[in-house]
Amino acid sequence: MPSVAQDQLTSKGAAGATSAAVLVSGALVLNADAAHTFQINTSQANIARVDIVDVDLVLTTRDGAKIILQGAALNAFSADGFKVVFLDGVAQLEALVQ
Repeated sequence: MPSVAQDQLTSKGAAGATSAAVLVSGALVLNADAAHTFQINTSQANIARVDIVDVDLVLTTRDGAKIILQGAALNAFSADGFKVVFLDGVAQLEALVQ
């Protein structure tokens, strides 16, 4: 069974021209697309923990996989309406850091 990181890199949303996903030291690193959206190929229910590290948000899944949303901690407090699209719904960034 592929991990979230492997699955993310092969999913259409992550591999599309509008967003980028890279594996760095076992963590999946994502950038927002032009619509200020992070596409994540897992459910929100699978997220066990959300941490702020510098300007990034680090999501840890129940199986320990790390997903780094580049610049998301900073963007969560902006007025630009950044959001995260999960398999089971959409969350505004500011809701993830509260």
